[in-house]
Amino acid sequence: MAVSLRASIFATCLLCAAASGAESPVTGIWRGQVLFFRITVQAAQWDSQAMGVAEVRGPLGGQYTYHFNGLVESNRLHGVHHSGHRFEGERTAEDRISGLLTTRKGRRFRLELRREEPAP
Repeated sequence: MAVSLRASIFATCLLCAAASGAESPVTGIWRGQVLFFRITVQAAQWDSQAMGVAEVRGPLGGQYTYHFNGLVESNRLHGVHHSGHRFEGERTAEDRISGLLTTRKGRRFRLELRREEPAP
């Protein structure tokens, strides 16, 4: 389950990082948590595309790093990790992204990310 959850968290981060409205890009640092896993996303956006790195820290100190790509359509975002995990969500505020992460095995997790640092 831990591997599946980590992959799910990654997919969520991938899509969360891709979530953005045209008026304010997703570029910056975002943080969130799913169960006991802490997530830090460093993202960059241009036009309707986004990419970045998601760092997932487990409750026992394990650290996992994932590189991702995403697609932004207005405030809606969609993302799929090559392993089959996917995230669908939306930017609900200037500093907040909220959505649903679905693992390749069908488990679903709600995830909310908050912007820590906007792009310089």
